[in-house]
Amino acid sequence: PTAFTYQRNGEQEDGSIEATSSRPDLIAGHTYYYRARRVVKPNSGAPPGSTTQTSDLTVDPVDALSQPSDAQGPVTYITAPTLSSPSQGVQSVDPTDVSFVWSTVSGADEYQIRVYTNASATGNPVLISPILNFTGSTGHYTYQPSGRGQLDETTTYYWVVGARKASEAYPRCGSEDGWVKSQVRNFGTATLPPGTP
Repeated sequence: PTAFTYQRNGEQEDGSIEATSSRPDLIAGHTYYYRARRVVKPNSGAPPGSTTQTSDLTVDPVDALSQPSDAQGPVTYITAPTLSSPSQGVQSVDPTDVSFVWSTVSGADEYQIRVYTNASATGNPVLISPILNFTGSTGHYTYQPSGRGQLDETTTYYWVVGARKASEAYPRCGSEDGWVKSQVRNFGTATLPPGTP
C-alpha cells in the first residue's frame, strides 16, 4: 500500500492506497472501454476510518477517491506483430530483392515497416513503407520495396513493424504515438556482383 497524510479538521490523518491486479487477461482484437478515477484531497465531511473498494483499488478514507470519469474508448487490444523474414541475423540478403514478411495481428488493420542502420531502430529510417492496409483474418503480410537502390550492399539493417487500428486513437509506444511495434530484428545485405544496376 502507498501511505499518505492529510489534514482533517485541523488534525493530521493517515491514509493509504492499495492497487492489485486481478483483472482477467485482455483478449487480442477485442474492443474495450474504460473509466478513470484520481486520488484527491479528502473532504472533511467523510467519516474517519471509512474505506472504499472499487475494482482493484482500495482507498482509505473513502473520500480520497474522485468520482469516475465518463466512459472512454473504444480501445482495441492489439499485440505486437511477429517478424518472419528476413530472419534474425541472416546475412547475404540481396539488397535489390528483399521481401519483408510478418504476422498480422487480431484487431489491427494498418501496418508500417521501418528499416534503420542503428540497433535501437530510432531516428530517421533509411526505408519506410507507406501505411499498409490489411483486413480479414490474421495471417502473414509481405512487403517488397519498389525500386532499387533503397538498401545498400554489405550493410547491417534493423527492421521493425508497427500495427494499429485506423479508426481509434493511436497507441503510444516508447516516445512515439501511433504504433504497437514488433521487436527489432537485424539482417545483413550481400555484396553485389560488379555492374549490378
